[in-house]
Amino acid sequence: MRAVKWHGHLSEKYATTLSQQVSYESSHAQAVLEYTGVNPELSPQDWLLKTDHNP
Repeated sequence: MRAVKWHGHLSEKYATTLSQQVSYESSHAQAVLEYTGVNPELSPQDWLLKTDHNP
């Protein structure tokens, strides 16, 4: 119930910002995958490790 109430008070501005952030992260991740040639089937942890050490 608490979570529902919290979502009810979620401001539209925050929701829009969150949506843009997710969109940015998705396109950024795709660009990094294309640039580094990382296998998209790697787990997120493996992908983060690889991108951290191979910018």
